[in-house]
Parts: sequence; structure tokens; C-alpha cells
Amino acid sequence: MPRLYSGIGSAPTVAPGAAHQSHTCPCPRCRQRRLQLETLIDADLGVGERDLETELPVLIKREISARVGAGGTNRQEDVRAVQLLLNTFILANRLPGLRALKIDGLIGPSTINAIKEFQRIFVGMRSPDGRVDPRGRTLEKLNGSVLQQPASIAGGTPVAGDGAAAACRVQGATARCGNCMATERRLRSAPKPTLGIVPKELRRNPARKIRLDAAAATAYADMVRAARTAGIAAPFLQIVSGHRDYDHQARLWRTRLLNRFRQSGCSTTARACVERAINRTSTALRAQPMPHGRNAWLDRFLAELRQTNCATGCDPTAQVRALRVGTAPPGRSPHHTGRAIDVHVGGGISTAAGNVAFQRRQAPYRWLVCNAARFGFRPYNREPWHWEYNP
Repeated sequence: MPRLYSGIGSAPTVAPGAAHQSHTCPCPRCRQRRLQLETLIDADLGVGERDLETELPVLIKREISARVGAGGTNRQEDVRAVQLLLNTFILANRLPGLRALKIDGLIGPSTINAIKEFQRIFVGMRSPDGRVDPRGRTLEKLNGSVLQQPASIAGGTPVAGDGAAAACRVQGATARCGNCMATERRLRSAPKPTLGIVPKELRRNPARKIRLDAAAATAYADMVRAARTAGIAAPFLQIVSGHRDYDHQARLWRTRLLNRFRQSGCSTTARACVERAINRTSTALRAQPMPHGRNAWLDRFLAELRQTNCATGCDPTAQVRALRVGTAPPGRSPHHTGRAIDVHVGGGISTAAGNVAFQRRQAPYRWLVCNAARFGFRPYNREPWHWEYNP
């Protein structure tokens, strides 16, 4: 039986003799797995291809007897099958900004919206119809790999109007798109933010409250208005993630670092002491002024491992440094300032090479390279979706 990463939050009950399934099982291991997946969803950071292979090791395949979605027959068992398939992509952050669907077999705006978003990204439909037909293209793609590339990468219709354009070039701290140029100016510290909630119409997921510093929020709203005038339509440039406090970042860091240790062949018996060392390190540094020193978290972590004689079976320094390439430890994230934004530029929130290359060809990203500096925003070139207000 495949492990089904869906229905998070559903009642933890298992019928006598039922197969072990982590989306319903009440055992401690499965409860922890659900918590880790919820953390990944809240992260809005996405996961790389190797992470996805670990988080979603088995594909789920489902067939339906009649049309599901807008104008469909919408038999309950068919709707449940489509909701389950959509959740595999949502939980892997391949449909950024969407929350996991409640698998109730009832068709509604959330399910239809998720179908349309899937069709736009993975089927390549410019005008998604919100329907899934038996033996149709949408169902075929839903039953495909959760690691499949967006339609324009695979040779289908481009997701954004500029999908066929040559990719922007990145060299060091500078991104170039034709005659335009944007240069990194990394944001590590800023005055204590005065946080406010970003207006609903600017949020990729309107139900999720996202906060920004007041100055960054004003500049971001001005930038989006200019982009809309230039023809960059919603949902592009809608915000996916903004301010994150220390505890939020600590949870993300813990989940991703434990994944690094597991994937790198480190000792499985040391997992418990590694997790304790991670938690103690983040707790000990919590009260220190931010931003923390570059190696503050690493140095304290190594000390915690030594103090408890935790034999990791691998190089812990290498694991931390590898993770720091795409994820900041708590106390070092620009998102703590309330002036860093992750925005929807097409594709997903993932540092997978194919996704990054795809995003650098898209019209929203090219517009940002040419115009974001006018509003005080600077790029982080490893992540085309991440921009920092640092005028």
C-alpha cells in the first residue's frame, strides 16, 4: 500500500485490520510525519528533487468513472480521488500558495481552483476549464510523477507569455535580462519591523495572512500596481511568503536539517541525539540579537554534539553548510526583517535546476529584473522568487 500524504488534520483513526497509512494512523511516527509535512507547507520554501523523493516516495494513481469539476457529474468517490491526487502536488509545494484540500468528496471552489491551477502549470492550458475527465489529459498528468516539470519545460504551452524567451543570465551577484540588470544587496539586518497584513488581493493564498514591514509593504504594493499596468496579470507577483519569526524559521531549519542527515547516509541510531542537539542549539541562541553571526548556529550545534557524545556517523559541519546554501538558520533569515518577499513568478518554490531555469525565462521575472530596483527591491539570484527590500 502506498503511504498517502493527504488529509492532514483528519481524525487519527484506523479501522481494525486496515493498512498502515500515515495520513490517518495515530502512531507517534505518523503523527510526527504529518507535523513535518505541515511545516513544509507553512515554509513556502519548497523542496528540492532529492527532498521530494524522500517525502513522497510512492506515486498514487486513481481512476474516475465520470467528469469531476465545473459542470461535472461529481460522484463522491470520483471527487475524493481527484482531491487526493491534487493533494500530492499541493503537499509537495508543486502548486504554490494552495492549501491541502479536505478530502470529503464534495466539489467546491477550493477543489475547482486547485484543478485550474494544476491545468495551468502542468497541462499548459492558457484558459483552464476546471474539469477532470476520465482518460483525459488532466487526469493523465495528475497520475504522473509529482516531480514532473511544468508544461512549458516539457515542451507544452508556456505558462507565462514570455515562456519561450531566452533565459536571463546570472553571473555572481548580477542578473541580466537583455539590457536590464539587477544586483543583489543582501539584507541581514534592519530596524525592528512595524508589521502589517498584506491586502488579500496581493496574497497568493488569500486565506493565509502574510505580514510585512510597513515600508516594504508600501513599496511592494506600488511595484505590483506598476507590473499590472505593464501587463503582468494576477496571480503573478502575488506574495507567497513574507515575515517569519525566529520560532517559525527554527521549525523549518530543524525539519530540513534532519532530512539532510537522513539523506546523506548518517547514522540512523543517532537521529534522536541529533534532533535534541538541533533543538537545544536553536533554543540557546533565541535570545541573542539578530542577525546572528554566520557560524553562530553551527558552532553551538557542534558543541552540543560534543557535549552529549552524539556520534553522527557523518560530517555534521558539511550537512549544515550544504543546507545553508538554500535555507537560512534561525537568526540569519532575511525574512526575520519583514522586508523579504517570496512572490509567484511561475513554476514552484523550488531550487531544482529545471524550475529555476524555467522561472528565469518567464515574463514576471524579467519584469522584476528590469524594474524592481525602482521600488527598492533586490534579487537573491539563487531563488528567482525571492526579493529583498533594501533601497
